[in-house]
Amino acid sequence: MLRRSNRISGRQFEGIIKKGRVLHSPLLLMRVLNENKQSPSRFAAIVPVKIAKTSVLRHRVRRCIYEAMRPLVLKTVPGHLVLVFAKQGALKTKTVEFRQEVETLFVKAGLLR
Repeated sequence: MLRRSNRISGRQFEGIIKKGRVLHSPLLLMRVLNENKQSPSRFAAIVPVKIAKTSVLRHRVRRCIYEAMRPLVLKTVPGHLVLVFAKQGALKTKTVEFRQEVETLFVKAGLLR
């Protein structure tokens, strides 16, 4: 899990979904919104009910995504809000594959220093 200072609150989701830039990979969809350069970048992982019916499976996938993001959080450029959505194949995926996907999306978005 990420520190609270690096997590997005629920109130910010709607703005990010409406105004954020969209990036795709086979397992993940990422929305990125530039906020201000002084605040630290914030992240959230979302697993829809359509992907996993039970909360146990949704939380397992969510934890894998957070674990994949954790080493990259300190390397990110400040001032971004990032939502990472799981896609259909995410249930059968290991943390290592999530790490590769997340890193690829972070590079595409220009989030890494």
